[in-house]
Amino acid sequence: IVEKDLTSFIEKNKAFELSKQSQMYLERLSEESATQTQQEIRLTIINWLINYLSNPQNASVSVPVQLNTDEPTLLPLISQYNQVQQERNNALATMPPGNPFIKDLDSRIGKLRDDIIEALKSVRQSYLITRNNLRKQSSEVEQRLQSLPSKGQQLAERQRQQKIKEELYLFLLQKKEETAIASASTVSDSKVVEPGRTSGSPISPNSR
Repeated sequence: IVEKDLTSFIEKNKAFELSKQSQMYLERLSEESATQTQQEIRLTIINWLINYLSNPQNASVSVPVQLNTDEPTLLPLISQYNQVQQERNNALATMPPGNPFIKDLDSRIGKLRDDIIEALKSVRQSYLITRNNLRKQSSEVEQRLQSLPSKGQQLAERQRQQKIKEELYLFLLQKKEETAIASASTVSDSKVVEPGRTSGSPISPNSR
């Protein structure tokens, strides 16, 4: 009964190999923390690009290549944007800003800028959802990790109770055996060799 109760507790609370569980949760928490940090960096880059492109002072400047995101929807847009910016700069070497060709390039640049900003906002929303999910997962792992010591204490207490009951059972069994031995030792070892017999007639005192 004691072992069944302990086994039931272990299975119900999954309180087996607690140290390995703790290590597993810690490793998972570390991995998720690293992933979350990477996601925060991606969000920072996206926000920086949105602010950069929204700033009028950068209207005629290419997007820094080293800050380009690896999103497949953004790469071609940013690449095209930088190419048109370079084309405009080259054209300005021989044409005034009011030239129709320059104005056409400005229009293309403005359209590409708007498309990039919209794409960046869409990507940012996706990144925010991913980040929030990562935070939720990390919180769940932390809660599981924090719950392990409590379950560990309960498991230790149940194991202690099991040990006490097992020792009590062995003690009582030993006492029972000792009592049986003591009872057997009080029985007389003597035995009747031959039963007594009479002649069948009265016995009278010998007058002689």
